[in-house]
Amino acid sequence: VQINNNTNVANATAFGNDLNQNGIYDPTQHQPAALQPPSVFTPQTQTYPTQTYPSHPPQQFQPQPLNFQTQPIQSQNQPQQLQPQLQATPEPPKQKQPLPEEFVYMQTVFDELRKMCVNAATNPQTKRKFDDVAKRLECLYDLLRENRLTPNTLASLNQIVQLVQIGDYANGIGLHTQMVSGSDFAQIASFMPGIKVLLQSAMQLQVYLR
Repeated sequence: VQINNNTNVANATAFGNDLNQNGIYDPTQHQPAALQPPSVFTPQTQTYPTQTYPSHPPQQFQPQPLNFQTQPIQSQNQPQQLQPQLQATPEPPKQKQPLPEEFVYMQTVFDELRKMCVNAATNPQTKRKFDDVAKRLECLYDLLRENRLTPNTLASLNQIVQLVQIGDYANGIGLHTQMVSGSDFAQIASFMPGIKVLLQSAMQLQVYLR
């Protein structure tokens, strides 16, 4: 009986405390436990209190954007919008009054001499000079319509007309020089250069009224 007890003590020492009630080692106690399926982790939804912000958040320094203005590039194929342009209606030219009867003969002589000079001129540049002569003579006719020339000027102009009729252009140029040197130069300055060109051209082209 004592030997059996020692044997049980030795077994208990070798196998630990895994002895049954009869002091016999039970190997079933060392079988691994059945594996249990891992539990599924279900995260819990955490609720956070809603954070309220003040109606006027603290101002923070913000850099000012650079103001670059770029011109819009229009495509060449893009139709441009045409804006109606208001154009002022030009006034019709005022109809000039007829030339007084006593000056019609003067107009006839000067205009006829100019036409003859234009026909006799062969140089285009010379022909263009008579366009300016026509404008100068028109200034003379306007002054005659408005009766703005002094009696001395009218008398000298009539003398030039008589010299043109007889073809004495040299004396006509001399009389012209006297007129532009007189006191009435301001009122005759608009048309006297045209008369001078007309007399000089008629003398050079040897044009004479018949």
